[in-house]
Amino acid sequence: MRVLALTIIFIAGCGSGTPDDDDDGFSLPDVSGGTSSTGDNTATEDCTADCAASRCCQLDGLCTLQADSCVADEPQQCTASDNCVKFGKCTLVDGACCAVTAQNCESSFWCGSEGLCTASECECIVLTNADCEKSDLCKEYKECFAHNGRCVTEDALPDQG
Repeated sequence: MRVLALTIIFIAGCGSGTPDDDDDGFSLPDVSGGTSSTGDNTATEDCTADCAASRCCQLDGLCTLQADSCVADEPQQCTASDNCVKFGKCTLVDGACCAVTAQNCESSFWCGSEGLCTASECECIVLTNADCEKSDLCKEYKECFAHNGRCVTEDALPDQG
């Protein structure tokens, strides 16, 4: 059930979930272009018609129209976005909202829930055991060890010898 909830939330941002090398088959949404998923991943909204009133603004902070695309151009657009709270994407970088500091990630929902507490390449990721130890996964399911970008139980770690 936890994987399903994560997949639904990851798909809910602007753009769509895309296949990656992880076992779950999804990565975070692509926030680079002009459409926004409505949350059910079946219909999209044109974000260029009215950026400030679009879901791209609410979700990703992409509230200003520039060259036929919605972009973030003020820091407060990022800090007011849903993805700041959820994913730590609170810092304005080149027209987009990114997770770039430890504080961005550590104050996000997904740090406390899943251990995504380290900023890397505009995203919050699981990097260390300390990330996992901050999470509900560790407290509730003993998934306190970082392995391949996820928090896992000690039994799930590969043998060291």
